[in-house]
Amino acid sequence: MDADTVSVKRNHLHDLKEIQKTWQNVENNIKTIGFGDGLSFGRNSTFQEYFDQGFIEGFRAAYAVGEFNGSSFCELTQNKKEHLEKHPVNAKTAWCQLCENKELFNRSIAEVVAQQTEINDRNLKQLQDGI
Repeated sequence: MDADTVSVKRNHLHDLKEIQKTWQNVENNIKTIGFGDGLSFGRNSTFQEYFDQGFIEGFRAAYAVGEFNGSSFCELTQNKKEHLEKHPVNAKTAWCQLCENKELFNRSIAEVVAQQTEINDRNLKQLQDGI
């Protein structure tokens, strides 16, 4: 082999190493970006899932309160009117236990839901019994 051939082969080998190094950098960057995107997507989808769940539960409770307010307005008798005067419902918070008791923020979601359900069931029973 002459000197020119050896020089060409060395340059070719050097170019291959540079190409491999560049490719490795590109591959590492793609993996890093993909990992970051995956984390971001997972976090956002989890937040959205729990937001959707809370929105549904809130809507159901608000709908029940609205239904109660509407039926109460339409069917007010003297007894019901007196009862509502004795036991007013704060229109801003309705029966929302989180709105009335800030300590509930320190409890688990299951405990808060259980307490809210108990209050809703009690109030619904009173309404069904004609207060």
